Amino acid sequence: MKKRTSAVATSTTTIDAQNWTTLAPGDKVHVQHPEMGKFQAVVDDKTHDSHAIWILREDLGERRVFTNLEGVRLVPKT
Repeated sequence: MKKRTSAVATSTTTIDAQNWTTLAPGDKVHVQHPEMGKFQAVVDDKTHDSHAIWILREDLGERRVFTNLEGVRLVPKT
């Protein structure tokens, strides 16, 4: 029986902090999440420093919180 070996490459990913200071509760946004994909939401609440934001998904009606270092992009709907 032959043994299989594999090399695992390690990498460092740098995530730029998102600037959510212009977003306010009630704002409609397009969410681009690295694992959950793209969806639409409404800003529900955020911290005073805008480092964490709560959104309500329009399709599922669920509330989620994200920090500005998770790689989540929130783009205001126009």
